[in-house]
Amino acid sequence: MPLSNITCWPSINLTLYKGNTASTPKPDNMASNAKSQNQENAVQISDKAKSLLHSQPDTENAQPSLKSRINTLFKEARDDGSFITFDSSKGGEWLDLSSFTDDELAQIGKDKNNEFSDDLSKHAIATLAERVAISLKPFEASIEYGDFRGEAMATRALYNHMSQDVRDALGWTESMVEASEKLAEKNTEKLGDFNMDTLWEMLLEAAKKGGLSLQISDNQNDLQKSDDKAI
Repeated sequence: MPLSNITCWPSINLTLYKGNTASTPKPDNMASNAKSQNQENAVQISDKAKSLLHSQPDTENAQPSLKSRINTLFKEARDDGSFITFDSSKGGEWLDLSSFTDDELAQIGKDKNNEFSDDLSKHAIATLAERVAISLKPFEASIEYGDFRGEAMATRALYNHMSQDVRDALGWTESMVEASEKLAEKNTEKLGDFNMDTLWEMLLEAAKKGGLSLQISDNQNDLQKSDDKAI
């Protein structure tokens, strides 16, 4: 659904990030003085300091930051003669965050370092919520017949798999999951437990279609956690 308007698309600093990232070049004389001082200081660096400098992490092969990756998406849209929008009535195109992991979306949504616009953070959380909807969609048919077992067990499995950041971004809590399980108790008493192997297959298939990501290696761990709270 449309979020707040962003109409000033050419100015990335205004539409994407908070604050001014531009730097002011130094005058030639200041640069010259700085260079001389650096040369003087270089002679005075101790062996211990040199070893610490050499031990710094190699940033040449470091993965690009979330900020730079999003910046690239904005640039690619402009290069194609378009622009990123959070209000479809203004034209442009939606920001495609499909290449970002669940945890990365949560980081953008929570924006602990105050790096992104409110619209971008909301869009990241909305994208994450859409993935949840895709993961739970296979269980909608059963709900129409009053059977909440599948959705309750899927909710528990997804919750156990999520990082705390993803839980916080979505507003998911233990009490919410327990409420879902409580709703399905009568179904379990009448129909028995939902088949866990079937549950996992449905969640994995949903993940392939854009749902919350699940790793095959997590199968046994998640099934065990979910089974401990079987309804």
